[in-house]
Amino acid sequence: MEDEASADHPTTEPPGDQIPLACPDCNGPLYEARDGQLVQFECFVGHRFSPESLSEQHTEALERALWTAIRKLKERVVLHRNLMERKRNKGEEELFKRLEESVTRAKNDLKLLREVSDRIY
Repeated sequence: MEDEASADHPTTEPPGDQIPLACPDCNGPLYEARDGQLVQFECFVGHRFSPESLSEQHTEALERALWTAIRKLKERVVLHRNLMERKRNKGEEELFKRLEESVTRAKNDLKLLREVSDRIY
């Protein structure tokens, strides 16, 4: 095998020090490299960012994560409502109460996540 690096098969870590942030594109570790006054961030597979582009990409990744959470909470509401509407077996009253509480909590969480999402930009 050849010893050539590629995005799929890197052979060395990027230059610089690893920082406690994940790459907004692939969630891999990020490294901060300095060349005089120039700072650049690079992940293990080769995504590169300036400080400004890293901030922008991080914001976009955060927004995607929030929308994923919002979608999953909406699915939870639909699922639990559907389970509540079906004919229950004897002794499932406790399950019905838990599902009802779950729907209420999910609705409250959805409201909170929407507020957070609105504040990102």
